[in-house]
Amino acid sequence: MRDKNINQRFHKATLLKTLQDSLSHVLENPKWHSKRVDFTAVLQSAPVILEQSSDSENTWSDELAVQLWTNLLQPSTGQEEIMNLDVITIPCPTEERPFLRTQKNSPTEREGRASTLTDPIMGTEIPCTDRIPSPTTPTSVHKLRPGDIKVVAAVGDSLTAGNGVGAKADNLLLVMSEYRGLSWSIGGDENITTVTTLPNILKEFNPSVTGFSTGIGNQNTAGAFLNQAVAGAKSGDMVQQVRVLVDKMKTDSRIDFHNDWKVITMFIGGNDICDFCTDSIFFSPRNVVDRIRQALDILHSEVPRAIVNLFNLPLHTEA
Repeated sequence: MRDKNINQRFHKATLLKTLQDSLSHVLENPKWHSKRVDFTAVLQSAPVILEQSSDSENTWSDELAVQLWTNLLQPSTGQEEIMNLDVITIPCPTEERPFLRTQKNSPTEREGRASTLTDPIMGTEIPCTDRIPSPTTPTSVHKLRPGDIKVVAAVGDSLTAGNGVGAKADNLLLVMSEYRGLSWSIGGDENITTVTTLPNILKEFNPSVTGFSTGIGNQNTAGAFLNQAVAGAKSGDMVQQVRVLVDKMKTDSRIDFHNDWKVITMFIGGNDICDFCTDSIFFSPRNVVDRIRQALDILHSEVPRAIVNLFNLPLHTEA
């Protein structure tokens, strides 16, 4: 039995590595970096998700938000991440590197740069003194400051839908609830002092940022807004989620679709790995990556002024 479990873990790790490498190859295509000046897709390093401890409710979501923000910034020498504190101080853009990271303006590989926080985050401090946007709206995705972002959006599965993020440790039924307002990449409940999410960080640079989700509910509720993630989703669901997302951005009066700069996060694949054992052909790395590529192609062809965060599949570790 022990050997069987070891073999299963090894097989899953091998599959995960193959998928990660395949996604990297997809984004090596020059069209994501040079063919359009107002659009890029960036493969962010795989986040490290700590197992949720019994005395923390949304620690893993906070960790993902801090990792996402750190991944968005360009590498900066002499700037260390602060860890193992009750209050986390996030890194800031620097005078030398004020723009959000793209493959063109910061091509250096940053493997292993994701934060591996080991203590629960109770709040976040933002020490950044320069929070102003660019003097004029940038035309190049490679010269975007955090304050230039007007719209946030996300697609994915339960990790983005926010399943159970706000659930108490002693109430398993609440794990089924989708706490979209607390979602790491797209939630906008409260503010950064109490809820650590990418939109709440961006609000500190641009209070008018929109698109974030609030409250509890599924993707069809008003509070979901541009959080179109669906619990249980797989790579094959990304095309439909992206089409709905694009339609919402095009028709919502709060969004200037052609002129507003957008950050779109896609985080998918965990459920595909789980189903590989039942259908190794349909959920093969090649097929999973092809389905993700189709969704990216829609964004590339239809959405102007956007930076897409395509997250590598998550790594888990013991807390």
